[in-house]
Amino acid sequence: MERRKRGRPRRTVPVVRKKTEEKDKYWLRAFHKYMRREYPRLREGLSVLERQFWEFVLSREGTPGKDSQSESCRFASYGKAYKDYIFSHMTYMHLFRRWFLNIGSPQLSLKYEPQSEVYVQLHDYALRLLSLPNTDAPDLSELDKEALVTSLLSLG
Repeated sequence: MERRKRGRPRRTVPVVRKKTEEKDKYWLRAFHKYMRREYPRLREGLSVLERQFWEFVLSREGTPGKDSQSESCRFASYGKAYKDYIFSHMTYMHLFRRWFLNIGSPQLSLKYEPQSEVYVQLHDYALRLLSLPNTDAPDLSELDKEALVTSLLSLG
């Protein structure tokens, strides 16, 4: 390795650094793919407001980067505004947590070697995402808990 007179020594192994938006895209796209399949089964146990939220989020209009008919709900990217919006809904946070623990984390270990740098970055990011300050236990009184649990357990 060539010795430099100033600055840090040059790295011999390239370091993989993912941008926050790339990590958001990875997790949120995977979760949305799952929810598009599972939403019809969960729909009946949701309140009218929760259904409206999920139908928007899972629609083309609610997907970041897509053209939207509604200017007030447009999200140009998987950035902070979009993440704040979706995680401000308790059902989203609750379902995302369950999905991550039961499906998302195991799928990540199938895609990346568990000790690899990319795996560690994505996994740690998801864990931090799940521990946002507004993640108090959600009030699931309006959800059909039995249907929700049955659906989540049948994912295996």
